[in-house]
Amino acid sequence: MDSAQEVFVHNIIVLSGIRPKGRTVNMKKNGRSTHGLLYIWKGEATFYPDNKSVVTATHGQLLYLPKSLKYKMQYTADGTTFVLITFDLLEEGKNPF
Repeated sequence: MDSAQEVFVHNIIVLSGIRPKGRTVNMKKNGRSTHGLLYIWKGEATFYPDNKSVVTATHGQLLYLPKSLKYKMQYTADGTTFVLITFDLLEEGKNPF
């Protein structure tokens, strides 16, 4: 018997940008409010998640950033170019409104 559960993706936002070396993002206090997919188009960024190993993402890599993840991130190459897709997940039968 298949026990798969449908999950719907909603509230999708796509952001892109170019960041200088040394710029930081700090999500250590409250964590992420949504899920995220971060694609590094050019350059690199280093993530310091709470109680986890340090992760460095470079050109061509995609990172999944789960909702509520607490972390600090620093752009470690000048001109790092990225695309960030943020979204919420909704289980079947739940009302998004």
